[in-house]
Amino acid sequence: MDINIAYRTLEDIYGRNLLFLDEEKVAYSLKEALQNLGHIQIDKLYPNGIKIIMDGTPIKYTAHIAGISNKFWYMSENGVLIPSDTDTIGTG
Repeated sequence: MDINIAYRTLEDIYGRNLLFLDEEKVAYSLKEALQNLGHIQIDKLYPNGIKIIMDGTPIKYTAHIAGISNKFWYMSENGVLIPSDTDTIGTG
């Protein structure tokens, strides 16, 4: 899960009043941006804070694509391919 994508998704709520914050809309925006997101918990911390806890779906498989050597992906439980951090097969 790329936390930078989450920060960019949340940029439009900075400086807004917590009373008018729609937690369901924020959660939907995060799920759209982060396809591998499993669970989101959003708590308002009055007077001016918000706490967001996110969990990714579990990794179930390692995938290799024919024709692409020395590269592999992880496949999550919900079918999302996640690029590996390394370029060597079998590590990471």
